[in-house]
Amino acid sequence: MARDGPLGLSSSKSSGSAQGSVAVIKPSDKDFSSGPGSLPGANVSSVCRRSLEVVGMWRWEEKGTSQKALSVETGKANNNVQWDEDSVEFMPANPVRIAFVLVVHGRASRQLQRMFKAIYHKDHFYYIHVDKRSNYLHRQVLQFASQYPNVRVTSWRMATIWGGASLLTTYLQTMKDLMEMSDWPWDFFINLSAADYPISPDQCQLVKNLYLGILWSFDLAVQKSQMDILLCNPRLHAMPTRMQSGLVEGPEQVRTSFWERCPECCCAPAEVHFQVHWVLCRCAAIGKTPSLSPGLLSFLPSSSAVLQDCQSAAEPGEPGVPEALEIAGARGTAVAQTLLLLYVKKCGSNLCQRHLGNLPLKAKVSERTNDQLVAFLSRYRDMNFLKSHGRDNARFIRKQGLDRLFLECDTHMWRLGDRKIPEGITVDGGSDWFLLNRKFVEYVTFSNDDLVTKMKRFYSYTLLPAESFFHTVLENSPFCDSMVDNNLRITNWNRKLGCKCQYKHIVDWCGCSPNDFKPADFHRFQVTEHTCRGSSPSFPRTMPGKVVFLSVARELLPQVSFPVLSQQQTARPTFFARKFEAVVNQEIIGQLDYYLYGNYPSGTPGLRSYWENVYEEPDGLGALSDVALTMFHSFSRLGLRRAESSLHAAGDSGCRYYPMGHPVSIHLYFLADRFQGFLIRHHATNLAVSKLETLETWVMPKKVFKIASPPSDFGRLQFSEIGTEWDAKERLFRNFGGLLGPTDEPVGMQKWGKGPNVTVTVIWVDPINVIAATYDILIESSAEFTHYKPPLNLPLRPGVWTIKILHHWVQVAETKFLITPLTFSNQQPIKQAQELENRWLFQCANFGLCFFPEEAIKLHSGPPKNAYMEQSFQGLNPVLNIPVSAARADQAKRNAGLVGTRLDAWVDSLVSSVWSAVDVCSVGPTACPVLQGCAQTAWSSLSPDPKSELGPVKPDGRLR
Repeated sequence: MARDGPLGLSSSKSSGSAQGSVAVIKPSDKDFSSGPGSLPGANVSSVCRRSLEVVGMWRWEEKGTSQKALSVETGKANNNVQWDEDSVEFMPANPVRIAFVLVVHGRASRQLQRMFKAIYHKDHFYYIHVDKRSNYLHRQVLQFASQYPNVRVTSWRMATIWGGASLLTTYLQTMKDLMEMSDWPWDFFINLSAADYPISPDQCQLVKNLYLGILWSFDLAVQKSQMDILLCNPRLHAMPTRMQSGLVEGPEQVRTSFWERCPECCCAPAEVHFQVHWVLCRCAAIGKTPSLSPGLLSFLPSSSAVLQDCQSAAEPGEPGVPEALEIAGARGTAVAQTLLLLYVKKCGSNLCQRHLGNLPLKAKVSERTNDQLVAFLSRYRDMNFLKSHGRDNARFIRKQGLDRLFLECDTHMWRLGDRKIPEGITVDGGSDWFLLNRKFVEYVTFSNDDLVTKMKRFYSYTLLPAESFFHTVLENSPFCDSMVDNNLRITNWNRKLGCKCQYKHIVDWCGCSPNDFKPADFHRFQVTEHTCRGSSPSFPRTMPGKVVFLSVARELLPQVSFPVLSQQQTARPTFFARKFEAVVNQEIIGQLDYYLYGNYPSGTPGLRSYWENVYEEPDGLGALSDVALTMFHSFSRLGLRRAESSLHAAGDSGCRYYPMGHPVSIHLYFLADRFQGFLIRHHATNLAVSKLETLETWVMPKKVFKIASPPSDFGRLQFSEIGTEWDAKERLFRNFGGLLGPTDEPVGMQKWGKGPNVTVTVIWVDPINVIAATYDILIESSAEFTHYKPPLNLPLRPGVWTIKILHHWVQVAETKFLITPLTFSNQQPIKQAQELENRWLFQCANFGLCFFPEEAIKLHSGPPKNAYMEQSFQGLNPVLNIPVSAARADQAKRNAGLVGTRLDAWVDSLVSSVWSAVDVCSVGPTACPVLQGCAQTAWSSLSPDPKSELGPVKPDGRLR
């Protein structure tokens, strides 16, 4: 698992709650500082318990014992290295070759493949370690690694938990493996995770990309609706436009019309011939915008050349061209130039291509990204690149917990107590992402001197050891003068969000983790002002790239608020950035990919889609919770009903199916960074031919949040949602889709707009109108999100729950969520004995693995004595006009005892109230004549995904 230190919180800090109070969270309720014998609970394995006892005794025996001071070289070097774009021009005869070590975990195989595709080059080496708990990802990595001779996967695997000593062990073992690979002559060791992505250090290239692809900057800084205003506002033309004439019906068609079918630009007169160049010149020339500031776009081709091209492109006799040219010259040619370049980039015209030759480009960006890194490291081949903490060492030691003894076992870092730092050592640390040269790796791997051996022992019992071990060894070794305080990366730190003690379930300490990059963070990959070497009549030596663009945008769109950028120049070279996570935001990855490698061909499918696997049949049913297994079975049945009701004709049974077995594969599906639901691949018997087919069903959650009607004067609430696995750092629920069962502990989240301090009341109402909880939330003026988990007694009653949000006891909004009944318990079906299949009967008779109505009643009857909390809120029912129905309560009691097919029917009726089956496709041959093949759809997990697909190595040595 990726590590992201250094730690940013004291071990005694706390996290907030929705009510504004502070819930004090101790760094550990398993602190063994009272000495050996203070052992954890019974959930710890006997092997782990014994290890804790042994290490605890070792620590107490050593307490107070003076350690022999090590004789070492000390002192932190302060080497300052700079990026020089001319370095690429002077590539040495023996350029360095890099060993990329990818330490990955989870299930985001497509994001990993996209990152691998971006960093791959045939001259380098790729060694991949997959967490031993990530079997699905391991299978995917083995599959694509077999395609390339310079990619290998570790034969051993470890559980690299956050903060654990296992990560350092993993790095040291991969270093040893690489040193023993005589056929891999690598020079630098670089560690990456699947959450990294390459960036370019050449900021001049950014400005040149702005010239060649101005659309990229528009996509970056202007929202899509603002682009529509800029390009297709009806005021841009005095004559009726296609939009005004009804030939283009809405903003999305307008946008599509311009970007994908430039000849039908909505700015064109509806009644004229759509000759490409005339339309473009006409759209550009008639723009009723004020003249732009002189020189703002001086790097573009000269205005006279643009106008001459427009004149020559026009067909003889086309009306209005001279007038258009005249207006363009009078009202600011930058509008014409900008639209012209947009056209050249997006529509592939050769118009004005002769002007592009004036730009002093040395190579395509896709060819340079590898060359830049290789040239830089070749120039500094004797250096080691690590980022230090930047604060005094005493504070770092305290914050990092280096003066505490830790032991990793049972995938947990246990804090055992205090210890002393070895004497004679300069302790340092910072980021655990680094670039190390081969000489130092060899020293760390094979040296037997006291420094290395004792530091390996010391850091074996240290929290977050990879964030300090290499720094400390390097600075105290003969290689100390080779350290560069820069790991060549940009990390998206936001400690206000990232330091929430979110790993306390893994480690007895509070730590921090960086946030995922989003489009608003793109400016961090750029400098806002840069001096570019070389000159050209159309490219000035000094050009404030993004400042220029935003200045243009402000003049074209005066009604839009754009950020004010600093002109401070950034000189620190960086080649990678982290973190990126496609389930949080894929758009930023696409922007960065476009910036580095250019756009994909027009019409490339899947660019805005993202699929992430959550279950695969080889994982085994044990990988699914009973709630997930119940819901996925229900989703499959919903899909089959949709196929039967909407795809087959009367009297035709070709599209009628009977479900068979468990789901084969489950994927999350996102489109344009919005969760679109689940994709369930499953087997079913076609009743027309009695043959087994494999189908994939797309189910989407229905909208359940609604503002009160008529809306109240209270306008701060934007959204509310209920779920589990709340991620306070990214401010989303990791339980996508909110699959909840009777034993879950849901969290209520609200998203707020700016406004005055207010207090709102939140009411939780169960399916039979029992008020389960009510509480007030103080919303401060700057609050964006609040979340709170009411301490409800379990189990929760199955059915659709309602959350009401009130201001001054007037309802302003409500949302709903489903607590699904379970059709499985411990992955076994809840059925009557006579309904069980032979294999279930065998397990029931021999192992007791069967569940009868009494088990279902316990799960589905609600909390004991019908009380969710000690306090009863029954008196609020008439005040809130929430009627109590005896009939509804009786029906709930009857439902609680359902099993087998009747239980399935109850589940399906509830699931269909908050989910809908959108579409169904066929994985293979099918007897249903109208069922589409999954590979031909745009949504299926089997549809094309070129951005993540890996193919043969191209002639330039790359995959992207």
